[in-house]
Amino acid sequence: LPLGIIIIRLFFIFTGLLASIAPQYRLVRILSFIALLEFVSLYFSVLQLDVDWYTMLLVSFMLIFLPDKTGKIDLFPVISRQKFLLVFWGCQAIVSLTYSMAGLGKLVGGASQFLAGESFILEPKASALQIADRLITTNSTTPFSPWAIDHYIFLWPFFIGTIYLLLFSFIAVFRPNTHRIWGLGLILFHIINYLFLNIGFSAHIFLISILFLASPFAPKVVSWRDVLNDLPIIGFILRSF
Repeated sequence: LPLGIIIIRLFFIFTGLLASIAPQYRLVRILSFIALLEFVSLYFSVLQLDVDWYTMLLVSFMLIFLPDKTGKIDLFPVISRQKFLLVFWGCQAIVSLTYSMAGLGKLVGGASQFLAGESFILEPKASALQIADRLITTNSTTPFSPWAIDHYIFLWPFFIGTIYLLLFSFIAVFRPNTHRIWGLGLILFHIINYLFLNIGFSAHIFLISILFLASPFAPKVVSWRDVLNDLPIIGFILRSF
C-alpha cells in the first residue's frame, strides 16, 4: 500500500507537470486525466472524502476532447476554434449541471421535509439549523457562525438566493450575458459557506473563475438590463411588466 500511494502520487505530479508544459497533445491530456482519477480514488478511499475534486475530474475528462495543436499550418482555423469553444462550453455545462443537481436535491429534500411536517429549507430559521447541524457534526466552529445562528433572519435572503443560484446554474450556461454575474455569485456562495459552515471549495472557485469570469462567450460589454432580462424567472417577471 505505501508503495502504491507513492507511485500514484508521483504519476499524478508528473502528468500534471507534463500537461502544463505540453497541453496540445491529446495523449498527455488522457494520461493527466487517468492520473487525476487514480489520485482522487486514492484520496477518497484512503485519506478522506472531499467533493472538491469532483468537478476537477469532470473538467479534466472534458479537456481530452480539445482539438490537438500541431506545428503544421492549420488549414481550417474556424473549425478548430469552434471545436475549442464547444469543449469549453462542455466544461461550463458539466460543472453547472453539478450545481443544478445540488439545488434540485435541496429543493426536493425540502419539499419532503415540509410534507412530513418538519423544518424545511425555505423557512427563515433554516440557515441557523443547517449551520448548527454542520458545526455539531464536524465538531468545529467559525468566527461568524455564532452570530449567524443568533441573527438567522439576515441570512434568510442569502439562503433563498443560494437555492435559486444553484438550481438555475445549468440554464445560465445557455445565457452568455449572465456568465460573469453567475460566476461571481457562485464564488461568493463558496466564500460565505467557508466563513459560516467551514466548508472550503477552493477548486470550485478556481474553475468558476476560469469558466465563467473569463468566459469567451460573455460579451465584453453588457448592460444591467440585458443581464436582468436573461436571469431565469426574474427576467420573465421583469419582461411581463
